[in-house]
Amino acid sequence: MIGFIAYAHLEWGEMLKKMGAKEVFGREIGFGGFAKKIESILKKNLSQKIFH
Repeated sequence: MIGFIAYAHLEWGEMLKKMGAKEVFGREIGFGGFAKKIESILKKNLSQKIFH
């Protein structure tokens, strides 16, 4: 699970982490930055599954 929340540094972000989020991103990275992070995570996970 990955969280994208306006106030990631506050209580809601911490709650997401406690619920199992691997990453929690705040609004400061913007939608474009969030998309790039998701793309990077997917590429990393897919390459691990293919080569391992």
